[in-house]
Amino acid sequence: MKTKLSPLFCLVLLMFVLPQRTNAALLSSENNSTSFSITTNVIDVVKSYGELEITGIVSNKTSSSITGFTIGLVYDGKVFTQEFPTITLVPNGAYQYTLDKKLEIARNQTISYSVYIEKDGAKTAVDATVSAYLHKIVAEELTGTWCGFCTRGIVAMDNMREKYPDTFIGIAVHGSDVMEHTPHKSGIMAYGLPGYPSSITNRVKERLGDPLNFEYYYSLEYNKTPPCGLEAEGVFDPETKEVTAKGKIYFAQPQSDIDYRFSYIVIENNINVPDNADYNQANYYADNRYGPMGGYESKPNKILAADMNYMDVSRYIGGDFNGIEGSIPATVDASSPYEHTYNFTLPTSILNHDQLELVGLVIDGKTNQIVNADKVQLNAASSTSIKEMKEKQDVIIIVDNERIIIESESPIEKVSLLNANGQIINSFNVNLQNNVIMPTPNMKGIYIVQVKIDNKVYSYKVPL
Repeated sequence: MKTKLSPLFCLVLLMFVLPQRTNAALLSSENNSTSFSITTNVIDVVKSYGELEITGIVSNKTSSSITGFTIGLVYDGKVFTQEFPTITLVPNGAYQYTLDKKLEIARNQTISYSVYIEKDGAKTAVDATVSAYLHKIVAEELTGTWCGFCTRGIVAMDNMREKYPDTFIGIAVHGSDVMEHTPHKSGIMAYGLPGYPSSITNRVKERLGDPLNFEYYYSLEYNKTPPCGLEAEGVFDPETKEVTAKGKIYFAQPQSDIDYRFSYIVIENNINVPDNADYNQANYYADNRYGPMGGYESKPNKILAADMNYMDVSRYIGGDFNGIEGSIPATVDASSPYEHTYNFTLPTSILNHDQLELVGLVIDGKTNQIVNADKVQLNAASSTSIKEMKEKQDVIIIVDNERIIIESESPIEKVSLLNANGQIINSFNVNLQNNVIMPTPNMKGIYIVQVKIDNKVYSYKVPL
């Protein structure tokens, strides 16, 4: 941050984002010879985008009263000024101002800007940077149709979905029932979940407990500043059910020695299977046995499948539970986003292909915690749309005599081989070669080849 000083004013700048903002970090500088200073509460990351209101405090540190001054906002190569001609600042006096001009920022954009106060040609200014990163919190709940107390979790998930539709992502991870997705259940149980129902928020061990604590754990995680911005998108082929998922990550500052990883989860909503007892839901809150519980106290002890619509059900994890290793570079800059593309086939367990959502995660591989997330509709698309999403059509993959030959017009940085469950079988760095050979002795089945080119990772399904 650059700071310019003038012996006329102390400028205190506070940026507020309506309706959401992060905690600000106090930055200051002083000129000891004149005892004038400029102090700013700069919000580095805001959790919304659009128009940001600029407000703050200007202070007179001189021994004389001053009447009238100009406050300016500079960004995107333009200067916006506002006059305060009738305001008088007495010695050591202060005035809280609000600028009519808003700072306009798009999602995942980083803007450098300056705010200054000027009087009779003397100017005091502060330069700063702000990034607009949506922060979405993920709660994974262990549940089951056989678990009579798990209706408590259904109620908690419904409440959070309604109260925080844009910032809360709930995932129902079923166990020991017809909707179980074993890799996901095993992954969250490794954190030490005590039983059914229980949950973990952002995969932080200190955020583990009863679903009734969703909002408390959510608030603790949401108060953190997200280290990156994230956007997810995905489509699937209506005939082959092949999914093309994409993650795009943004950084406001260069970073090194990080181990961030993309992961993709498919969830299914409104699962309703009448006349199939496997989808009946046990309900211990029947007959008001344990008091009110979102209406379930008025429902029977066994709720028939026809009356249940299961939401947010985990169906597939694209990549390893702890994220796809190497999908985000260890050293990143702030000049452009980093993209990752991953291809997989939807499991046959899915019942409603028009009720799917894709959850994109960024996982810190050093802590295995979720640092940010995004959720989008996963819709069927034309084969042309899927081809456009895959991008890098210059990569050629050939299977020949128990080996995979990878050829590319662009230099290859790294190649990896994963099985159908997203587990890494082999992975190694390549010294910017255009041709790479990966041995596959005695390997049969469907595998995923990942090719890293120009800091982006592209995935291809390969039958062996």
